[in-house]
Amino acid sequence: MGELKKWRDQNWVRINAEGDIVGKCGTSPDKRNPDRCLPESKARSLSKSERAATARKKKKEGKRAKRWWRTRRKLLLRCEMVALCVNRLLEGAALL
Repeated sequence: MGELKKWRDQNWVRINAEGDIVGKCGTSPDKRNPDRCLPESKARSLSKSERAATARKKKKEGKRAKRWWRTRRKLLLRCEMVALCVNRLLEGAALL
């Protein structure tokens, strides 16, 4: 439990795609795909280009994950509709 408390008590900062430290973590204007957050000590130990690279990677991965889930959700809904139609056909009911 001690390690988690230390992790929580660190000063977390937000890093934008240009590699600048722009404020406290959790204050990103884009709530759906927020900026990269790191402990301040770690952020200061990285060069500006390294911070920019990690922030861009996080943004890119976030977009891909959301796109994957959106596609997956559509597929699941389509499968549910097909299963519903098959069940109705097996029961002898009209489709619509």
